[in-house]
Amino acid sequence: MSEAVASALCAPAGYFNIGRETVLAAAETDPRCAPEVIEACARRIAAAWTAAADLDSAANEDASGAGSGDEAGLAAVARPGVARLLLRPAPALPPEPRGPAGGNTRLMIRGLRVTGITIRLLRADERPLLLDVSVDETGRRWVEDRATGAVLSGDPDEPTIFMEEWQLALEGPADCPWLLAAGSTQTFEDLLGYTYRCRRETEQEYRDRAGALAPPPRAGAPARRWELRCGFVDHDVKFGSHASVVVELAAQPRREEAERLVGPAVLAEITRYRGQAEYQPSILRLEAIGLLEP
Repeated sequence: MSEAVASALCAPAGYFNIGRETVLAAAETDPRCAPEVIEACARRIAAAWTAAADLDSAANEDASGAGSGDEAGLAAVARPGVARLLLRPAPALPPEPRGPAGGNTRLMIRGLRVTGITIRLLRADERPLLLDVSVDETGRRWVEDRATGAVLSGDPDEPTIFMEEWQLALEGPADCPWLLAAGSTQTFEDLLGYTYRCRRETEQEYRDRAGALAPPPRAGAPARRWELRCGFVDHDVKFGSHASVVVELAAQPRREEAERLVGPAVLAEITRYRGQAEYQPSILRLEAIGLLEP
């Protein structure tokens, strides 16, 4: 079992907008709505998804190394055609006609990990019953033209955070009564409107910062100090600039932590030019750089 599949099978499941009591009430009429059944199906579908989408397992790669994935496994827990639509999305602006939508494109993910599953809405008045589910994931994600190798969207080198938004339908067999009926993907950049990147400081950046006479940086040492660089704009006062802060952290900062830590520096920069007031800046980009140490 790959690490990607294991992360899906062990992913924590939670509820948003609805509580477990909602599905417990529905389970009194139909036991297939019981929380343990819903969560087990969601994890099984997520595991099938990771087996099909993740390219880091040798079993998922074809002779070219481009990856094919276990599409049959995903198709077994989905409505007909849904697996193909998710794994072979059509480019928004194809450079030239490609035949059937998505025929030459392939979703490519490396280092895929499922970090959480959220049950969002039970559509009890629909027939069959429908369930809205989101799956939080991390990894290097991009869409590629399989004929040319061109990257159509995403970044094969930069890890990112993204979310699968699925709709499950209560129409499956006894061993998996909830089937994947529809789905889409959004990166957190899409949702939040800005990019967040984490990286290590380069040796040239270290020398520019520490000076030419500084001792060479220690190779392989984990970063303990992080420089958070933020580009921002406040549309209300028509002001945009950059702010940065250096913090000591035990591990690489998550997006929300980096945003919280750099927030005071952003407000201080606006106040320096615009004076004391209530500001509502919008982040345009945020970068966390693990500083090298001598």
